[in-house]
Amino acid sequence: MGKAIGKVASKYARALLRSVEGDLSPAGEGKSPAQELALKLTAFSDAFSTNRDLHNALLSPMFPEPQRASALNALTDSYEFSPALKNFIKLMFERGRLPLLSQVALAFTQMADRSAKVVVVEVLTARAVGVDEQEQIALSLKYTIEGRLEFTWAIDPEILGGMLVKYEGFVLDGTVRSNLNRVGQSLIQ
Repeated sequence: MGKAIGKVASKYARALLRSVEGDLSPAGEGKSPAQELALKLTAFSDAFSTNRDLHNALLSPMFPEPQRASALNALTDSYEFSPALKNFIKLMFERGRLPLLSQVALAFTQMADRSAKVVVVEVLTARAVGVDEQEQIALSLKYTIEGRLEFTWAIDPEILGGMLVKYEGFVLDGTVRSNLNRVGQSLIQ
């Protein structure tokens, strides 16, 4: 998640969230409409960021603005976006803010999750963790972390053993590397 979110991107994300505020509550364990919108915005942002031809076609001054706007409309139609999201992307285009799309998508995703009381928990382990182990870890963390938890699991062999849990700016460090560093520091003192 280490991407920085600029002030302008946050303002655009907040504006989009305000435009869909009536549809924030999740239905049961599913995603809220704002979270669903965040998934669509992220998918579009990923395509825009990774497809050089698309990126150039929408931003290059070599093409007249009406032609770029028409291409953007056709593209948003193909994604079957809601009118609110289509208008939002069109506004970003008109104001020359499409280069900020990935930051806006990240900020909006975080805001939509927060409004739905979702806490994204990243768990790093030294080795792959089986489904049963993941369920046990998730269950124990549900008693520690308040909210509806969504987990991402990753492997980082540099931590040697144990696990590192990150959520909402907090870090729970139960790694062997961290414990060895603490022992080393206590021996030095």
